[in-house]
Amino acid sequence: MPLYHDVIKKNAINYPDKCAIALDAVHYSYEELHARTLKIAHVLMANGVQPGDRVALYSPICIDLIAAYLAVLHVGAITAATHPTYSREKLVYQLKHTGARVLITHPFEALETLCLETDLTRIILIGNEETQHPKVISLDLAVSALQTLDTTLPELQDDTCVTSIFYTSGSTFNPKGVVVNHRIMVAATTSVTTYLNNTPDDVILSYSTLASDYGVYNILMPLYFGGTSVIESRQPQVAEDVLEVAKRERVTGIHIFPPMETLKKTF
Repeated sequence: MPLYHDVIKKNAINYPDKCAIALDAVHYSYEELHARTLKIAHVLMANGVQPGDRVALYSPICIDLIAAYLAVLHVGAITAATHPTYSREKLVYQLKHTGARVLITHPFEALETLCLETDLTRIILIGNEETQHPKVISLDLAVSALQTLDTTLPELQDDTCVTSIFYTSGSTFNPKGVVVNHRIMVAATTSVTTYLNNTPDDVILSYSTLASDYGVYNILMPLYFGGTSVIESRQPQVAEDVLEVAKRERVTGIHIFPPMETLKKTF
């Protein structure tokens, strides 16, 4: 089977100018997403990330979070996404449980002390906020500091290599992790998109984060078949909220949580 990120990379070659992500009405082409992904991949490598390392993601949905997820796959590392609403206690638990070496996150209070409580060697802040802590860097500044992208990314071919550790919500004590690899992700994506008869013409709306397997597949599946992934960061309150986005983006399909069925009944 192909590696998951390689399929999306191929779509960036085939559809460079096509909208890959429409996030809160801001559009990003396949070429823009892939370019950002490669830059973040090189930042990860420059900060010592190697194949098999765990990279934790802890942030509300944003284009850099999506690019970072793909960048982790490009360097052969393993994503460990944490829900952005998790308490600090749960975040520390998960960082320890995964053995994450790098955390990609948004700025939050007492961030620097995480390095003392966990095995983190680097914290990468999404955005351009400067910091004086030796283990904390700004993603934007790190990308700007890249001299070249000539450094070769790892040669990856094994589809049994682990891609992600997905965690449960933790509603029944501590969150539990489930390990998946490229083969599992490709099989799951192919099964669902084949059943739904998805094509590159499809525009799929979701209200997801990258904090679970459900959210990852909702966001990445459209990129896998060359379609457009429409993401709204705010949950709809009434049916008209969904209809407004569907009309604006010419949505052909919607991936929703079961509670949103109550909204759908009012369509």
